[in-house]
Amino acid sequence: MMSEEKRYSLYEEQKKTKPEVETVISEALDGDLREGALAFAAYCRANKMKPMWSSGNIWTFKYKGKRVGSIRVRVRGMLLGKLDIVEHSWYVHVHYLDMSSPAFEKFATDEALQDVVWKNAKHCESCLTTCAPGRDRVIAGRLFHNICVADGIYFKNPDDEAMECVRKLIEYRKSGIT
Repeated sequence: MMSEEKRYSLYEEQKKTKPEVETVISEALDGDLREGALAFAAYCRANKMKPMWSSGNIWTFKYKGKRVGSIRVRVRGMLLGKLDIVEHSWYVHVHYLDMSSPAFEKFATDEALQDVVWKNAKHCESCLTTCAPGRDRVIAGRLFHNICVADGIYFKNPDDEAMECVRKLIEYRKSGIT
């Protein structure tokens, strides 16, 4: 397990250097994971949502100055709160979606996204004591129990179907930004 000093050092080092997401992806991930994560970072840049370093191995992307989502890179041995990361992975999270609203439910239904969204509902892992346990949440018309307070839906190592869903969620989120 990574020590507190080591975890602190990653954050402090990145705080000074603010590395580009592509650099960390290229160093931390291999094969299809690297390819998918780099393609998503390129998609963000091509759509005027440059990933900006925000914390240890976390980059946020904004549209018209408003946060749209984040990219996270996890490396085996990292400690996230009290959760020990056991595999290399990457995640996408689309921020500020009112997933319980009738408008979101209609959007998810019209775009046939419910199954993908539901499959990526993030259950609480008790990584932080400040918010554990998770909460009951309605996501696109379906009630889920013990869902992460911070993230709701969280696409881990997204495949092609999940990436298509992410792109549609991003466009939905952007449509609400004036």
